[in-house]
Amino acid sequence: MSDKPHPVFARIYERLSPGWEKDGQAELRARTLARLSGRVVEVGAGNGLNFGHYPAAVTEVVAVEPEPYLRERAAERAAEAPVPVSVVAGDADALPLADGEADAVVTSLVLCSVPDQASALAEARRVLKPGGELRFYEHVVSHKRGKAAFQRAFTKTVWKRVSGGCHMDRDTGRAIADAGFEITELDRVPFHGLAHILGVAHVADGYAPGMETSEQGHGDTEESGSPESNPQGPGDQRGGEESDTSGAPDTSSPNESDSGQATGNPGAAG
Repeated sequence: MSDKPHPVFARIYERLSPGWEKDGQAELRARTLARLSGRVVEVGAGNGLNFGHYPAAVTEVVAVEPEPYLRERAAERAAEAPVPVSVVAGDADALPLADGEADAVVTSLVLCSVPDQASALAEARRVLKPGGELRFYEHVVSHKRGKAAFQRAFTKTVWKRVSGGCHMDRDTGRAIADAGFEITELDRVPFHGLAHILGVAHVADGYAPGMETSEQGHGDTEESGSPESNPQGPGDQRGGEESDTSGAPDTSSPNESDSGQATGNPGAAG
């Protein structure tokens, strides 16, 4: 596996991300990781901002990150984490684990920037144990037609070229469902001008590769009626549609990933 350096983006992200944590992203990370236990694989760990939020019941975190500068920052934070964390090089579509080794897989502001969401989610499914769960916190395309059109145009022309491959226009809830996961908890929340989803998913009963219901949602299209629009299970829709203003809780620059490439965040990468 070759490194995927984004040296300018990575350094900007490391400088700005602490401010986003204070703006409320730290709380969203904590909500995403609550109640986890056992061995966890974090895909696109970026600079390691999730590490301090893992609960004590987690026995190991394998943090996979392809961007070398962010991986170094993650290794520094791993040394201070409340649970054991191993930071390793790797890609979202080729995780360095055998089948069925993980109790949970975490994607945090990363599915916006992976080259192929379907491939990355298939890898997450592969490394999960039976009964394991996917925890996700991702920014997604707007439900507002005008804003979604802008996100598509801006992503294709400028944004993904300067932000480590981040896409603002992905319908990640649909992509998760199409990859054979059943979303059991889902909240749609605003943060820094972008809609985000956070929740829990499990491999759907009876799912086998090739059973995807749609090819939509893996690229730069806007979907309606997706799991993002109509959450199933115990999750609520706190925050509803994203805010277009700068007031709390939807303040400051766009936030997505925890790194570049196998991660992502506009204000973060993704």
